[in-house]
Amino acid sequence: MDTLDIPESGMVMVRVSEIDTTFIEISGGTRVEIHNAGLQKQESVKNHDVGWHNYAGYFIAFLARQ
Repeated sequence: MDTLDIPESGMVMVRVSEIDTTFIEISGGTRVEIHNAGLQKQESVKNHDVGWHNYAGYFIAFLARQ
């Protein structure tokens, strides 16, 4: 796990994972690919997988209203 000390603020930030988002033009719209990397524990991978699947529907609904 990577950490970043910010002495002037007294904060320590922890990098848990990295998200890479790609927008691909396709016929009739855009495909969005989201890759979540850097998770250290299998339990975190499982929890993020469930979370991304749950929030994908909300994300799609939000974009449809725009």
